[in-house]
Amino acid sequence: GVAHFFIVWCLCKPFQAMGMGVDLAWRVSMFFPAILLLIIAVVMKKNCWDTPTAKRLDVTAMGKTSKASMWDYLECLKDPR
Repeated sequence: GVAHFFIVWCLCKPFQAMGMGVDLAWRVSMFFPAILLLIIAVVMKKNCWDTPTAKRLDVTAMGKTSKASMWDYLECLKDPR
């Protein structure tokens, strides 16, 4: 939260110094944190492991014969806990 506003403020001032108006500089500076967030999300999705022993979760390793269906998720949603 605070870091996001700090980054935007640090970017807004140089854009204003480059001759942009206050409104345009603020809007352009909002793109950089968004782009960084998307890049980090993609890198983490590609490079981070889902479990300690496997890069992707494999339900057959847990003894299940098939993946969860949409009905399984609906059954979980019915549980009020």
